[in-house]
Amino acid sequence: STERLGRLHAGMQALSDRHEVGGIVTLIAREGKTVDLQASGFQDVESRTPMKTDTIFRIASMSKPITSVAVMVLYEEGKLLLTDPVSKFIPAFKSMKVAEGGTTVAARREITIRDLLSHRSGLSYGFLNGGPVGDAYRKEGVTDGLTVTTMTTAQAIDNLAAQPLMAQPGAAWNYSLSVDVLGRVVEVASGMPFEEFLRDRIFKPLGMIDTA
Repeated sequence: STERLGRLHAGMQALSDRHEVGGIVTLIAREGKTVDLQASGFQDVESRTPMKTDTIFRIASMSKPITSVAVMVLYEEGKLLLTDPVSKFIPAFKSMKVAEGGTTVAARREITIRDLLSHRSGLSYGFLNGGPVGDAYRKEGVTDGLTVTTMTTAQAIDNLAAQPLMAQPGAAWNYSLSVDVLGRVVEVASGMPFEEFLRDRIFKPLGMIDTA
């Protein structure tokens, strides 16, 4: 429906006009074919650079499924098991504490690779957690993934491991830094820097030349 697509385009442009977003790209596919591709607003508001349909975005948490694919590649190659404790690859996760009732108690079991993949590790995000775990993240400078830091991945993940968990491993779902930890697991299990593993084993073979 041309009329409906026009309504979509006008709605996206209105978001930019109201300064709710800088710019937007929408794509609609039907039966495997692109039927509508539209750019609205700006890719750089200050310079008034128009948004383009091929503008490169920071994909933030859409890197999570890519990281999970990397983990499953290593699983298929026998480099890790989903039941493996994370401490097999990152010793700092060996003896975790859980925040409970104003104090901390020992975790009943170790965090596994499966716990990380399913966000049931007990980890959190500082910006999502207003309690003692989030307070610890903020006090100790735990990076939330989009934060600029001079720490290496190894240093950042070890720092995260030093903080208490929100819940016992496997007990509750919490959207979290779990997949960031998996990025470090990929480095250790593969013997390659994370970005090199993604580039050589996923992006290059798939022709994803604009993704890093």
